[in-house]
Amino acid sequence: LYQQYISCHEKLKIRRHVALYASCNISSPVSYGLLYPKVIIPQDMDILLSEQDVYYIFLHELQHYKHKDAALNYISCILQIIYWFNPFIWYGFHILQKDREIACDNSVINIIGKNNCIDYGYTLIRYAEKMQHNAFLSPLSRLGGEKKVIIDRIKEIDKSIYLLNRSEKELLNMMNEIETTYKEYLQEKEIKELLSNLENIYSSLKEKSEDLLKLKEEQEKNLQESKENNKLVKRYEEIN
Repeated sequence: LYQQYISCHEKLKIRRHVALYASCNISSPVSYGLLYPKVIIPQDMDILLSEQDVYYIFLHELQHYKHKDAALNYISCILQIIYWFNPFIWYGFHILQKDREIACDNSVINIIGKNNCIDYGYTLIRYAEKMQHNAFLSPLSRLGGEKKVIIDRIKEIDKSIYLLNRSEKELLNMMNEIETTYKEYLQEKEIKELLSNLENIYSSLKEKSEDLLKLKEEQEKNLQESKENNKLVKRYEEIN
């Protein structure tokens, strides 16, 4: 399990050491700590989940460290304490927390590839039943949260799948259009070449026809001259 965590740590190119702890007092993974960052996981997580699920969870929690969410969590707690009476502050930080989780989800999907985002979504669904809900003023960054937040995150993942499928369909349609256009271009090119060949043949035939006409005219002229010469010869003979 620790080796898998280290491999995720190296995959994200995190230079600073982020410690890994296991606890029997939590039901969902959390990232915590500003000066000494750490990831805490349930003690039986590797038993309840598959190796792939654990891999996705580690990537998600380490993304919280990369996004500096620990500092935002502390600031959120302080402001919520100061403005405890303002419902807009509570609502604003609730939206902020959801957006941070979605941002981490998107970062994980960028790493594992959109082709694997369905598996990542199932990881969230399998863990949704095990989330803690008593996170009042908590500086922790959790994998889960409220089930409504989980649903919103699943919708975002579903949107990524839709965009991926749409992109594939658009690419396929574009390739078909290119192929059709290319075939039309080849057909047009063949027609142009055929017309060009026909024009050349016509020009050649026209030249030969003109040469034949000239030859015919010369032959007729020579024949006429020959007749006239014969007439002159006969007349001369008659005179003599």
